[in-house]
Amino acid sequence: MSFQAVVTAMLKEGCTAEQQAPAVIAVEQAEERAKETRREKEAEKKRLQRARAKGLSDNGCRP
Repeated sequence: MSFQAVVTAMLKEGCTAEQQAPAVIAVEQAEERAKETRREKEAEKKRLQRARAKGLSDNGCRP
């Protein structure tokens, strides 16, 4: 969810800036965690691709 969507919804409900700030921070933190998870998954995928290209199994031993 975007910051704009969060703030717009909270404004419609009459929330103050003090109430909005923690919500925006939480959205930002969630987005950062999601990005980190995607980076980690992509790194693992690349590692496995390189290992397969070298003829290694997932545990690093030759098949």
